[in-house]
Amino acid sequence: MPKDSLSPALQTEILAAIGKEQNHAPDQLQITTIEAVDWPDACLGLAAPDEFCAQILTPGWAIAVTDGEQTWQYRTDLDAIQVRWADTPE
Repeated sequence: MPKDSLSPALQTEILAAIGKEQNHAPDQLQITTIEAVDWPDACLGLAAPDEFCAQILTPGWAIAVTDGEQTWQYRTDLDAIQVRWADTPE
């Protein structure tokens, strides 16, 4: 799915959240792939062991972001209210 499927404002919001988590300036990050996904629950399929998640399909995005050296996989809901790191750097 092309990056233009996300509004520029939403892309900026996602990169700011990821930049804060990964300790990078958002302008050092680039979205490389975006895929529309229906997550299995309100925790985007990434619940912590003691976290309760509403069992409802949650539409959102699977996003790969890079700083040019590492790539991270993230999951979001449609409005990027939740932005969760899905795995370790590649």
